[in-house]
Amino acid sequence: MKTLPIHNKEYGLRIEEREPGHVVLFISGRIALEDMKSFLSEAKNILENKAFRKLDVNLGKVTYLDSAGTLALFQLEEDYAGRSIPVTYHDVTDEIKGILHLLNQKAHDIPPLVQRKTPNIFEQAGESTRRILDDFSRVLNFTGELFIALIHSLFKPRLVRWNDVLFYMKRAGADGLPIVGLISFLMGLIMAFMSSLQLRQFGANIYVASLVAVAW
Repeated sequence: MKTLPIHNKEYGLRIEEREPGHVVLFISGRIALEDMKSFLSEAKNILENKAFRKLDVNLGKVTYLDSAGTLALFQLEEDYAGRSIPVTYHDVTDEIKGILHLLNQKAHDIPPLVQRKTPNIFEQAGESTRRILDDFSRVLNFTGELFIALIHSLFKPRLVRWNDVLFYMKRAGADGLPIVGLISFLMGLIMAFMSSLQLRQFGANIYVASLVAVAW
């Protein structure tokens, strides 16, 4: 009997060759999403130099297995199934068995009905052009509707709700001055700060305050 162990802080792998052509892979510890790639890599590394016709996977000491770990086991089984090497599971606890049954392996192997392909440069250009034309069409429609409504209100001014017009003029005008003034002041500070780095090279730092005043 030949044993080759590999240990990891989250999981452990160990193989035993019980008879010619029959290898048992012992898995212990935790197999989760963060260990999926390393688990597959290490499992293949310790098995690649072995000539066997049957592989048994012992899950008796597995303490945790999530859906990603289950997919890793299915991937390992699928790889060796392509080589006509059967893979069977042994010492599976009821908890691990329930997790293995949560995922339908046959459904996972079925290819999607619609195969997605990466669009080429012409398709990307056409899609971008279509989106730009759609945006332009919406803006043009809005401008036309606004113009028609304006002409309609000129000929029939009684239909315009003037109280609401004056209310929103006040709300967007006089009531908006404080926030507009604050934003202008902050933009002036940012422009002055960024300009001071350049003016310092020429000894013109005294003009920083003037930039703030101009922006205000």
